[in-house]
Amino acid sequence: MNVIIVEDEKIAAAHLQDLLSEVVPDVKVVGVFEGWKATAKWLSANEPPDLIFLDVQVSDGLSLSLFDCITVNTPVVFTTAYPDYALEAYQFNTIDYMNKPFRKSDIERIFKKYDLVSGYFQQLKTTKSTIKQIKNRILLKEGNKFITLKTDEIVLFFFENRIIYAVDKNNKKYVTNYTSLSELIAVLDPDSFFHANRQIIVHIQFIESVKAAEHGKLTVTMVTKFMPVIISADQASTFKKWLNQE
Repeated sequence: MNVIIVEDEKIAAAHLQDLLSEVVPDVKVVGVFEGWKATAKWLSANEPPDLIFLDVQVSDGLSLSLFDCITVNTPVVFTTAYPDYALEAYQFNTIDYMNKPFRKSDIERIFKKYDLVSGYFQQLKTTKSTIKQIKNRILLKEGNKFITLKTDEIVLFFFENRIIYAVDKNNKKYVTNYTSLSELIAVLDPDSFFHANRQIIVHIQFIESVKAAEHGKLTVTMVTKFMPVIISADQASTFKKWLNQE
């Protein structure tokens, strides 16, 4: 998934990037900005990120001005050492508020919340922008050669060591050219593929069984038995509805 950081303190921005890499390794920081004006310019010219970390007080003033300048359909986490503007900030797609100095537990909490609301914001972005064409085939790398596979032949995609792999029905593993699962799920058929957790996307045709696990989680077994798939308690209801194609 892609995030941007708006923070005029370089040490704080670097610390936040380190925490993101540690807690959520599939996160890609696609931009770091010191002011809201540079952020607005970048957002106007690029695909929206999946999440914005936004300091309230930045180099060119109050970052809330960003929302007067452009429409933002991305979830926002406000960051600051001075929580004076917390109430006002919650008007703007805010999913959480993080005080400085940042802690690992803050990042863990934020991404649990993100998992709950990401579906809503994805729908919002889709309705506000041009709908991307769903891919029926995907380019993959096998050794030193490139091949294409139909997406209906792929059992799952998974993220490992900063690489996204595809696994076919013969348990053969291929390298994709995608950098985040969020980017990948956006071009896959939503009736066929589900973003199960931050590491895995599964294909409905290759699900063998779903079993209840502890604390409201679900354990999904794929027909290839390639790897166990865990659905969080927060995602369990959404996953069941997807299975039932509601």
